[in-house]
Amino acid sequence: MTVDTPPDTSFLSPEQADTNRLIDQLLGTAVAYRYIDFCRLASGSLPLIVSRPLAGHALRELDSLVRSVLVTPMEARASDNADEVKRRGEARTKLKELGFDESALQRAEKALKPSFSHAKQIQHIVTRLGLAPDGDIARLWIKLNQTYGRVHERSFHANLPVDETFKAEFVRPFETVIRALMVQLQGRYAALMRRVKEIAAEPPSQGVRLFVNEIPGALQLQTYFYDNLSSPAWLPHLASEGLLAEPLPNLEGGSTLRLWSWPVGRYLRRMACSEDDAARMQVAQAIRALSSSQHADVQRLGMEVIEALPVAEGASLVDVLGGWITPATDLFTAAPHSIIAKWAAAGFVAPAVRVARLVFQFFDRNGQLGGHFDATMYEHYLNETVKALSAAKPLEALPGLCDLLMESSRADNRLSQRDEADYSYYWQARSKAMTLTAMISSAPRSWPSCGWPPKPFAHIQRI
Repeated sequence: MTVDTPPDTSFLSPEQADTNRLIDQLLGTAVAYRYIDFCRLASGSLPLIVSRPLAGHALRELDSLVRSVLVTPMEARASDNADEVKRRGEARTKLKELGFDESALQRAEKALKPSFSHAKQIQHIVTRLGLAPDGDIARLWIKLNQTYGRVHERSFHANLPVDETFKAEFVRPFETVIRALMVQLQGRYAALMRRVKEIAAEPPSQGVRLFVNEIPGALQLQTYFYDNLSSPAWLPHLASEGLLAEPLPNLEGGSTLRLWSWPVGRYLRRMACSEDDAARMQVAQAIRALSSSQHADVQRLGMEVIEALPVAEGASLVDVLGGWITPATDLFTAAPHSIIAKWAAAGFVAPAVRVARLVFQFFDRNGQLGGHFDATMYEHYLNETVKALSAAKPLEALPGLCDLLMESSRADNRLSQRDEADYSYYWQARSKAMTLTAMISSAPRSWPSCGWPPKPFAHIQRI
């Protein structure tokens, strides 16, 4: 999985751009994407011949999506009761006696459930949002719903382009409605938060369906939902709905720092501490499925999940860390150092050394020798890592640290050009420990600004 490039929104008018910002903030990226597509299709600028049906379909789908989000928290759904349930049960029994099959029985039961017309539903929603049920916004919205069939009209004799008539009848009224709804929703957002908490209290099998159907991908709603989950019983249901995957890319791209953009990661981190073996196995499977993710928050929280797992289970995911920790990875907000220390203290030295070699590698960065940290922090973190490995199983850690030191030395341009078979520039030795001491004593003075040799390697000299 990779983080996709955010869509181009430069064609939006200033008002459309602000509406899109509100939709992204209140309802999430997926709904904002639909609005962008609608605006693009409704502009009539795409090289399409028959553009009106596509624009009309995008408009109708976006309208339906927004209503599905607002209908329950704004109390615009017809209430059911025990008497209605009993009547539907009796009707179902009679229909079954008459020989109707199961699919017919289900359709009949659905048709008999209490429901509001679109007009009544819209009036309830706008009233809860603080608008008049007979005001301009309500009338425009109801009229649009009454005329949606026309946007799908067919013709054997016309191209049906997005023309000025279509824009006047559908596009501009809908833009007025959607903007008014988003502006009003800002002051009534607590209703959505309450609904999120209600769903989190449902049994997982039922709650996950409600969550998928009602709760948009707005960061604050997603975070509040996952923060209210305390049971690992949700894990298989979330996995089956694809909710453990990485989030959609931020619409603003890299221009805005957006922390905590993978809320389900916080839930996975808590479940990694569960005493339920099956739950932890599902957590590990979720992390392994994200091994190719380049999303910074997935990598950061994923490392915290790996650290939270029991050592043996976390160490089995060392190859995932190998895919995440690359020269492009930002480790300032991640914490692989605690993983190294935890694994080393538990005797899992080999995977700890493997992570250390990834974290402290040097690489070319625009023609300069670079690492994941500046000189001061590099020395600090490396010092702590070597201490942890030396306190655990020093002789087992030594070969990997020697290899790290050799790779770091070769990163120097002058040393990398030497003949590998010519050993005259350092001592002959009988053991890797003696060789390491010789390397530290005679290596070139071209180590980055922290100086050569790095002080943390003095711990190895004592091995």
